Amino acid sequence: MANSKEEHFANAREVRNYFERCMERQASRIVTETVMDANKLTTFKLADVEESLASE
Repeated sequence: MANSKEEHFANAREVRNYFERCMERQASRIVTETVMDANKLTTFKLADVEESLASE
């Protein structure tokens, strides 16, 4: 993405948006869990990341 932009290109907004999509996917996944712990609340699974990339 940065290769096709000008010299002072910054993609912080894109990274933030991507991270927020990952959090949304994670939340959708864990809302159905009956047992919750800190690890589930703080860990992305590969599917969370892949689905976030697919929704760009």
